[in-house]
Amino acid sequence: MRLTDRTPRQQLTQHGLQVSLGAFWLVEAALQARPVMFTRAFSASVISADGDRQPTFVAGPVHTVARWVGLHPGAWNTAFVAIDALIGAGLLTRQFARPAAAVSVGWGLLVWWLVEGLGGLFGGGANLLTGAPGAGLLFAVLALAAWPPLDRLRGRWSAPTDRTPPRWLVWVWAVIWLGGAILQYSRDERPPADLAATLSGNAANSPHWLARIELHLANWLGRTHSASASAVIVTIAIAEAVIGLAAVRPGLSRTIACWAGIVLALAFWLFGQGLGALFEGLSTDLQTAPLVVLTGLAALATNEVRRGRTSRGLAGRRRP
Repeated sequence: MRLTDRTPRQQLTQHGLQVSLGAFWLVEAALQARPVMFTRAFSASVISADGDRQPTFVAGPVHTVARWVGLHPGAWNTAFVAIDALIGAGLLTRQFARPAAAVSVGWGLLVWWLVEGLGGLFGGGANLLTGAPGAGLLFAVLALAAWPPLDRLRGRWSAPTDRTPPRWLVWVWAVIWLGGAILQYSRDERPPADLAATLSGNAANSPHWLARIELHLANWLGRTHSASASAVIVTIAIAEAVIGLAAVRPGLSRTIACWAGIVLALAFWLFGQGLGALFEGLSTDLQTAPLVVLTGLAALATNEVRRGRTSRGLAGRRRP
């Protein structure tokens, strides 16, 4: 019975979530530390571009930040690298995990608003395939989930060790995929043409083997009858909705939904997000998909908690 009283070690624990998030922040710091990021190309091609074709309440602050960074790109980017690195290093330690998680929440939301333009959610054309809802938002949410608990006996904050991630992450997972389905299906543009353009654009900066696949898919979408191409988009939207809804129910349904979402998110990362545009030279993070995968692994771990509680309840009822 003891094996059912705790989460199996192969599942992601809250401490594992904290460490993984710290690693993500360190990767972001490394990407931000590349020489091109200390030039005006960062503010013009990355920050300002995220404010284009956005409503005023999004575009105004983003373009303002782009102008500020463009005036002193070296100093600003040094600060960005330092913040990312300190958050990452703090999440990897026991003493500084809690303040690092707090800074991760605030900094993630600031980046999401002022640099990512709220993930493009209000600009039209945003979907899970191309990186919605934005990495900054997921950094903030996952930092809340990895928040170290209070050791009541010692009166201080301690490492989460084998605690499971909070169960509300299942609802975060459901919102991500149901929201993605709505974004995918409700677009009033030409989704097949947009998808083909996305694939072609990613191919320009992808490795040769990936570029060939992306161009082949883009050409297929361009040649395919509009009804058939639209059916592909609708199928993606339906799959996203099913993944979101099925995860709410614990047990086998959640397991299948989480693994299906993880696989689909990796496919999105490969084709829709170009591996985080790592080969483009101006990527500041790994994009949204890897964080969606981390969310899925955390949601998957909540299944084991229910199994353990159910087993203990059955054992108690069997006692004379």
